[in-house]
Amino acid sequence: MNKPKTVLICGGAKSVFDDVEAAKNLFTPDGIIAINDVLAELPHVDYFVSMHPSKAPIWLKARRDKRYIDPKGFWTAKDKQQPRNLKFQTVPNTRGGSGLLAVYVARHLGYQKIILCGIPMTIEGAHFHNPKPWRECEIY
Repeated sequence: MNKPKTVLICGGAKSVFDDVEAAKNLFTPDGIIAINDVLAELPHVDYFVSMHPSKAPIWLKARRDKRYIDPKGFWTAKDKQQPRNLKFQTVPNTRGGSGLLAVYVARHLGYQKIILCGIPMTIEGAHFHNPKPWRECEIY
């Protein structure tokens, strides 16, 4: 019997780095998916997912400035306009945030166990780069 593939999905909540460290202390993930701004912060990322693909070149440049290797795949929702200089693969729009989209991508990629790290689930779940409350939580 094959061992289920496990992925960490890393979002932008202020807890993301503590969450990743705690998860890696428990097991070694088979993959890591970065969402939005955290792309520039994690040394190893297998895939990038965002509902904001037009911002990806900025985050990717910051990543490259740190000499981190590019992810092997970029993903967004089908109906999102993509930057010309990056090739994104698409899945149907989940009508949720980038975190939910990343769960869909993870399932599409064949991961059976999905661990969320730094995915805000409350208004108080501020981002690591912005301490203001996450108001978008109200629409999801």
